[in-house]
Formats: sequence, C-alpha cells, structure tokens
Amino acid sequence: RNAVNGRRHIPGHCMRFGPAYLTLLAAILILGDNMRHVLQDTNVWPAGPWPGSSQYVPNCAVRIAMSPPRSCNASTDCGSFDCGGGAYAVGEGSSCFTCYIGEGSFDHTCSTGMESMSCLSTVGLVFLSISYAV
Repeated sequence: RNAVNGRRHIPGHCMRFGPAYLTLLAAILILGDNMRHVLQDTNVWPAGPWPGSSQYVPNCAVRIAMSPPRSCNASTDCGSFDCGGGAYAVGEGSSCFTCYIGEGSFDHTCSTGMESMSCLSTVGLVFLSISYAV
C-alpha cells in the first residue's frame, strides 16, 4: 500500500510487459540475418538489383591481389581450377581470383573483391547494424 493515499500501486502496461516486448523484438532482429541467408539460398529473395539480398556490392573497387602477384589477360590465367562464377584458383582448396581489367594498381592482375566495410551494400549495412546492435 502507498503510505500517502493508502492505494496499492499497479504498474502500467509498459512496466509489466515491456521486457517481454523487448525480448521478442531482440529475437526477431537476431534471426533477421539468418532469415536473409535462407531466403537468398532458396532464391525467394535473389541477390539481384536493389533491393537484392546480397551483403556486398558486386565489382567493388576494393580488391586484394593474389600472392605472389600474377599478371593476366583473362581469368583463366589466374589458375587451372574453375571455382565457378568466372573465378579460378591454382588448385582445389586455394583462394579463387579473377583477372581484373580496369584502372588502378590492380589493372591486369589476378585479384578478388575484398569483403570489407567499404564494399557493403545497403542491405549489408542494415543487417550488420542490426546484428551488432542486438
């Protein structure tokens, strides 16, 4: 009982059910990225144009070179093992590279797109933010 007016304090709706609502919201947000992967793998949400489910921007300018560096004119110059998607490796289990023909220090060099923060798509940024916020 309240000492001032003699009535019992009854907590409001948010005080009673707020923790349950926040737990439910956190569970949904935690499952969000996993659901994106499932929808992408089953082609329900394809990786295609905006708003595609791809986490990274295709053909990102940030690249990582093959070590040791290898010059090329075609992706087949990067290795004999076909990784699929136009990428090749020196052997099975090795990293896959493509021949980057463009401007900059990677011109005509076997390299691959680097998965970095600067290559994240809008969808990638949203789901990354949600994953680390929860």
